[in-house]
Amino acid sequence: MQIAARIDVLNADEMARIKEAMLGMLSEVGIWIECPEAVAMMERHGYRMDGHRLKPTPDETQAFINNYAHAPLREASRPQGEIDRGRNEVVPGRKQFSIGTVNVCIFDYDTQRVRRGNLGDSRKAALFANGLECIGSVNPVVVPAEVHPELALLAAQVEVCKFSRKAGAFNPGPHLTPRNLPFWEEMGYLAAGGRESCEKHPVLGLAGFDMSSPMRLSKFCTDRTRISMKFRKLGGSVSSLPLQGLNAMVTVAGGVAQSLAEVLGGGMFLEMIEKEMTGATHYAFRFAPGFVPVDMRCARKACSGVENTLAHIALSQMTEFLGLPVSRRNYGSGKTEAKLWGVQSGSERTLNTVFPLLAGLGWGPSVGDMFSEEYFSFEQAIMDLDLYGMANRIIEGVRVDGDALNLGVFKEGIAAGLFTGLEHTAANFRTEMYLPQLASRESYAQWDDEGRKTLEEKAHERVVEILARAEPDPKYPPEVLREMERLLERFKEAFA
Repeated sequence: MQIAARIDVLNADEMARIKEAMLGMLSEVGIWIECPEAVAMMERHGYRMDGHRLKPTPDETQAFINNYAHAPLREASRPQGEIDRGRNEVVPGRKQFSIGTVNVCIFDYDTQRVRRGNLGDSRKAALFANGLECIGSVNPVVVPAEVHPELALLAAQVEVCKFSRKAGAFNPGPHLTPRNLPFWEEMGYLAAGGRESCEKHPVLGLAGFDMSSPMRLSKFCTDRTRISMKFRKLGGSVSSLPLQGLNAMVTVAGGVAQSLAEVLGGGMFLEMIEKEMTGATHYAFRFAPGFVPVDMRCARKACSGVENTLAHIALSQMTEFLGLPVSRRNYGSGKTEAKLWGVQSGSERTLNTVFPLLAGLGWGPSVGDMFSEEYFSFEQAIMDLDLYGMANRIIEGVRVDGDALNLGVFKEGIAAGLFTGLEHTAANFRTEMYLPQLASRESYAQWDDEGRKTLEEKAHERVVEILARAEPDPKYPPEVLREMERLLERFKEAFA
């Protein structure tokens, strides 16, 4: 059977106390909204405002939760592919992964140093993805240093499109600003095949509505949301990532309560936006409460901390307790704080993959990220794929059927004195046991004779091999790509 995983860290009384604290945070402190226009809109739609602070009563917050949970229009307006999955269901396996959480730097294997990324790295990522069937999508792995910051991500996205049909959509996410909007808009029209087609199938969307801790809704966020809503009136997610002990209480329970308060306050803003844009509420957005551990000794985030998984299990339980679609978010999935490959990197990545997996949380992030997504490594991507292959094997569980328990095969093996040469063994060993591509399982003598290669050395050889045979496979026809290049040059002149 497949794994139906669940680990709980809160009992019913503890969940009730966290809910009470969360309601108090909203009613007594509230969400500070920076943008005066947004404040006026909230007041016009009847939300309880105290100056710039949204301060709903506990009853008003509960009514919002109930309306969201039972909205008749929610199913019709749900973003494609979203499901409200219960925590007791079978954990899904992953056969396709992505590259491209946008980093600033690249870890260079030859120098063993971190350097600023460039357009060549995006080109390399596209070819790398082409060479691996298990990579389903690729986005720019870095923001290139040689391009103006307002256009860097757009330029990198064009570069990826020139070399791989696995390139993602033209979605700027948090890089969208009022100044670069026209350029993303024009490139999006070209990629979609025209304005009308783009508006039917938008490439600019509410990819993420990020609350600012503690309990803040910045003008940048509200402006970006109103821009995004022009292209995708419904959908997206409202997320929060309070930093433990910095802009949130140091206690995990306090951070969990704050994260829930922030996403519910942000949800009320999106509810108002839906009313403003469509005249009705659809509750098409999703909640993505999160939590980031901090190492107080150096006052910086430590996404690999075990508190990350504890907090996200608690958040998953709390969304279920509140009657909301169950959150399986896990911000720290597979993360490490290690700066180099080694024991710390391996142990943290394994713990932050397998523990969340067994708890029923989301797993399998984009591959190749190091030092909590501060830089990218192609060798790490190869190592990650091996780790996630093992994780998939855990999910598959134990197969129990007539073939797995074939008594005739058992008798045949007993008669032969060994099961190795049986046809049944040859037919099943690749599916019954995960065979890692990099990990050393040979004898010491064989390992010694073959050069005593480390895991990272094998990974580098694999990267070189993949890039040597990878072929360009553009996403768009040559005439479209030429027009993209022409547009990009015009955009660069505007920012010169």
